[in-house]
Amino acid sequence: MKKNVMMRSASLLLVMVLLTSSVISGTFAKYVSAGSGTDTARVAKWGVEIAAFDGMFSETYTTHDSAYSGTITNSVVSGEKVVAPGTEGVMTDLVITGQPEVAVKVNYAVTDIVIANWIDNEGKFYCPLFITINTVTLCGLDYASPEAFATAISDNVASFTKAYEPGTNLYEKQAENMDISWRWAFEGAAGMVNTQTDVKDTYLGNWILRGELHKPVISMKVTCTVTQID
Repeated sequence: MKKNVMMRSASLLLVMVLLTSSVISGTFAKYVSAGSGTDTARVAKWGVEIAAFDGMFSETYTTHDSAYSGTITNSVVSGEKVVAPGTEGVMTDLVITGQPEVAVKVNYAVTDIVIANWIDNEGKFYCPLFITINTVTLCGLDYASPEAFATAISDNVASFTKAYEPGTNLYEKQAENMDISWRWAFEGAAGMVNTQTDVKDTYLGNWILRGELHKPVISMKVTCTVTQID
């Protein structure tokens, strides 16, 4: 009899445990949220190209004097690129193409400037060339040394810059590119620190005849750089 009571008690306890376990397991709960995302990107287009500079100086210059233009086509002809009174030139072939998908800035720099042996009959620096950088005109007659003239040219070129929004067709902005031109006036201009005279101009033309070491020359390297704006 006692054994049966114990068996019944054990059976009842087992049933209660199972019922309790079932109730507890059925009431467990928690917040669950899930999410996912997928994205893809490619490299933004660049495609910018810059044509080389050329044509500032020439071996041949056309005649400007209408009294002789019918019979004399050229005022200067040489086997080398030269400058002379009454001549002028402009930097050509500055062509920037491309439609980058990023914002860009366009900068310019002048390096390797050589202004050598430009002296007058008194042995002083004498360079009657006018250099125009967009709207700014510099003249060698306003400077006491070739180094000062070269620095002025370099600083003015470096100060010119342009910036464009992403997607800008740079070829369509050619009118905004930097222009560099030069001229050697046929007659002296008023208001210069130094005075241009026929005597001094002629001295330069004769000075070159003394040999290669005395040759008055001017040269410069112009670089255009297009850079992404961060």
